[in-house]
Amino acid sequence: MSTTKKGISPPHIKDVFSCVMDEARDPQVLYRGPAYIGLVRLITFNGRLPFHHGLASLTHYQANMVMMLIGREDIRLYQTDDPHYALCNVLVTHSQFGKVTLLKRPEAIIEENTIIIGGLTIIQAILDSLDNECLPLEVMENKEQKEAQTLLQAWETSGILRNKVEQLMDWVEHVESVYVYIGQTVFARSDAGGTTLNNKSDGIFRKLLEYPLDQWTQAEKIFVIGFHCLFLTGRSIRFEEFNGRQLSLLELRRWLIQKYHIYSQITEQEITEDLLKMPLLMLAENVGQRAENVDTSGWMRFRRINGLTFVKKEYLFPPDKIAHAVTALPDTLVLLSNELGTTLENEPLQSVETLTRDAFHHFRATGSSDYIHRIIEAIVFSAVREADADYGMSSSFRIPHRLQGSSEQRISGALSLSKQEFYCCVLPHPHLVDQLPMEHVHRILYSSALRMEFNRWHFIVGNYSREEIPLNRHYYFPPRMPDIAEWSDLRHGGHSGARVRYSIRVPGAPLWKTPFMAFEHPYRGCYDIRLVRIEGPAFDRRELQIAACHANIMDAFWKTLQQCIEGYGITTPVITAYTKEWYETLQWKEAIQTQMVRNYFAETEGVQK
Repeated sequence: MSTTKKGISPPHIKDVFSCVMDEARDPQVLYRGPAYIGLVRLITFNGRLPFHHGLASLTHYQANMVMMLIGREDIRLYQTDDPHYALCNVLVTHSQFGKVTLLKRPEAIIEENTIIIGGLTIIQAILDSLDNECLPLEVMENKEQKEAQTLLQAWETSGILRNKVEQLMDWVEHVESVYVYIGQTVFARSDAGGTTLNNKSDGIFRKLLEYPLDQWTQAEKIFVIGFHCLFLTGRSIRFEEFNGRQLSLLELRRWLIQKYHIYSQITEQEITEDLLKMPLLMLAENVGQRAENVDTSGWMRFRRINGLTFVKKEYLFPPDKIAHAVTALPDTLVLLSNELGTTLENEPLQSVETLTRDAFHHFRATGSSDYIHRIIEAIVFSAVREADADYGMSSSFRIPHRLQGSSEQRISGALSLSKQEFYCCVLPHPHLVDQLPMEHVHRILYSSALRMEFNRWHFIVGNYSREEIPLNRHYYFPPRMPDIAEWSDLRHGGHSGARVRYSIRVPGAPLWKTPFMAFEHPYRGCYDIRLVRIEGPAFDRRELQIAACHANIMDAFWKTLQQCIEGYGITTPVITAYTKEWYETLQWKEAIQTQMVRNYFAETEGVQK
């Protein structure tokens, strides 16, 4: 492993998120210096969240207040038992999930499960300046809200408002997490962060369905319009762009205009419309159309994820910063091709296709999937080594033939798949095996495999239209964009158990490639490359490039294998490894300790056999 890494620490004993909260609330820091130091500490979870992300969780008024306090040495944060607290005109509160709020007295309302961190005394001159700063934003937001009100009234008059809410309920149900702020209201559906978006008696959706429009709050109206707009730009995963952030209609328009401009510049499409006057829904639809063109332009869209707030924000890399092409075949595959007797091509991905066909024909001749397994393992292990990850994985289906539907129902094959009909190959870096007890390594690998099999089952039917999917079949929209995540183990039980602090995921078929085709139906998010680090440093662009390269290789493998399976009518299981027994009997050791891998170490790093 990299020399910048420390030795792997023992498994967590105390809830990690609670430790982070205690650290951020450290009174020795919050109350001994200027208020802005303590506020920045709270907003960023003591530096774990970028400041601009933390600031985005505040309303415009609150964010401007924090900015005006930066550098002010004379304004302090006072604890509730301090004599100065009684004179404070602004309260600072902190929710159980880390949300900071600044509330003016005396109208301050303290939310449930929220503690008062302390108080601030803000002079009238600063408050007046705040009003001046925020007034133009309020005027523009009011304009957007009036237009939204007109649209909602039109939906109500035409009798489709209830359908719009039910549609939104369905969209929210099929994305991993929603945790958005609109003013002081939290719109959430999350296992870790609580749920307000449900149809229970106290749920937001119940109210929206049962009450007329004139009894909705302003925040609820913004939610309905805002989420409909976000969905049009790229389905439910776009909701996650605003996780941990304030959603206002003005902020939404700003975000849409920025996306529209960027996508238009990348794809060299003209902008002829007045985007400030264009209705939000129309603007959102245009953004969604132009986003698809970016993926074939040579640019890479990817998301940065922060596990503290569940935010999943889209970023872009230009072609000169990250290349899609595979320039060389990994040595692990070269050595495997020598063993199988495969003649390699000049182009790396063509070599992968040839190697896959040879492994398939060996399977047909002998009934053994060994070489097919070893291709998967060689790709995963190469990615782990090159990216200096602690472990990595790839998952997909065991019996590709089972994707075939019927003439009456093309989705019937995908619907009939059980969780056990998916696999996940998880391989550790040899150094992880050296540094952790074997029972911990086994728990990490097998728990990761089980979670990925479950996820793959969740994703597969999301490749079909909503009308084809039964209402009682739960699913998530399959991931499409690559992502880089940090602090993933702080609020996600599965990630905490598998020690997933930093990760990279590149779904397949990659967005810059054609979809994976199985029995004439296109799929995304049905295989992938995932890389994990238990501790720092966080992954960066270099490792994303490595993961993308190996995802391209896995894509070539799967597309070729599927062509062979359909061409020869194979109906039996093709992937038989990576079972509970495979992990319990430590068969993964073969993949990282065979002569092939030892030779690879010796040739590339001078390691002794």
